[in-house]
Amino acid sequence: MLYKTDVLLIFEAMDFLPVLMLFFAGIFFIAVLVLTLVALVDLLGSRFRDNDKLVWALVIIFVTFIGPILYFVMGRKQKIKQDESGNEKQQSHK
Repeated sequence: MLYKTDVLLIFEAMDFLPVLMLFFAGIFFIAVLVLTLVALVDLLGSRFRDNDKLVWALVIIFVTFIGPILYFVMGRKQKIKQDESGNEKQQSHK
């Protein structure tokens, strides 16, 4: 049986819900920001052929959260590698 005091306790507990939601939204925002910055730093330090670097930069910046993940899964395979003699060779697609 639900008493009047129990209902009041439930409503008091719900007062923390907006604070909790804001806390997790802040953590998610910081995680997305860090992931985006790490992806951009990795992108800028790498060599790509033609306009691939520009395309990946646009994907990372404008496709929030999914863009950096796509870059780490697919884009890093498109980097141009250098061997010991300084010659460039494109990493093979597997």
